[in-house]
Amino acid sequence: MLHEDEFVIADLVFAADIIACVPDKLYYYVRRVNGNITAGSFDKRFSPILLAYSHRYQTLQKIGLSDLLRNTREAAFRMLQRYYFEHDPASRNWKQQFQEGKKIYSNMYGRTINEQLRWTIFQLNPYLYRFIMRFR
Repeated sequence: MLHEDEFVIADLVFAADIIACVPDKLYYYVRRVNGNITAGSFDKRFSPILLAYSHRYQTLQKIGLSDLLRNTREAAFRMLQRYYFEHDPASRNWKQQFQEGKKIYSNMYGRTINEQLRWTIFQLNPYLYRFIMRFR
């Protein structure tokens, strides 16, 4: 599964009694065969990462960490924008996946006025949103 670590990291951090940072590189990928996820030839659907963000968001709501909630919403919104602008709308399942992504992001409550405005403009016209954000 793509982004499998995103589905568990918030739960693990919340459940941990002690968290330590070490200088060792303990997380790496091994490329064994062509066609695996790390080789880059995989289905680039964004649904798994947005579902992971949604799961993280729900976990953070239970904890009550508002800064991390905002960061998670921002990451989900950036992913939604990337998907919209970097994928071909004529490709199979594009519209369904985009609608699913919008629904996931819409269920992330507590947006600031700035976030609400940006989201509204993006829903009305993503190209207008991108044009406006250039001047930010």
